[in-house]
Amino acid sequence: ANVFGLGAVTRPRPFMTPVPPANVFGPGAVTRPPIAFVPPANVFGPGAMARPPIALVPPANVFGPGAVARPPITPVPPANVFGPGAVARPPIAPVPSANVFGPGAVTRPPIAPVPSANVFGPGAVTRPPITPVPPANVFGHGAVTRPPIAPAPPANVFGHGAVTRPPMTPVPPATDFGPGAVTRPHIAPVPPVNEPQFKVYVGKIASTVDNDFVLSLLQVYC
Repeated sequence: ANVFGLGAVTRPRPFMTPVPPANVFGPGAVTRPPIAFVPPANVFGPGAMARPPIALVPPANVFGPGAVARPPITPVPPANVFGPGAVARPPIAPVPSANVFGPGAVTRPPIAPVPSANVFGPGAVTRPPITPVPPANVFGHGAVTRPPIAPAPPANVFGHGAVTRPPMTPVPPATDFGPGAVTRPHIAPVPPVNEPQFKVYVGKIASTVDNDFVLSLLQVYC
């Protein structure tokens, strides 16, 4: 399909009317009109040319009206923790140590020995003899040694009363060729498919070429 019109070979170029640039300075203006000078704002009042002088403010007098220097500070004596009129710490009366052994005692009184507890009963000095207990008889009343163990005959896996393994009936081998077949049935030969014959034209062969190489080429392409 010809998207440019009937009989067109290339895309037609439309006629474009040039658009003049927009005139931001007003109709008929060619250049920018002069900008009227605006004087800067006068922050010091009407008619002032420079900043008026700043009146000096005297510093605040923290020492009172008419004072030039700091008045002297009256020293405060330190607090007397030992009472009024005391200069040094009064002597501390020694406190005697607590007597844990009772009033009037100087040394620890002797400790009466406590006899050890008698675990063998009142009046006993040594451990009474222990009556030996005979070992438990696990083989029955009156037995001294272990009774003999009767040997158990081995389990008979071939049936009751059998001594040896019974004869095994031979199982004929499984045949995959049908019932009664012993050997593989004869396979009917399949005649080969007739393939188209190709003619191979051999040109002049140099005498230096090996015959086996030429035969291998003929076997591949024939």
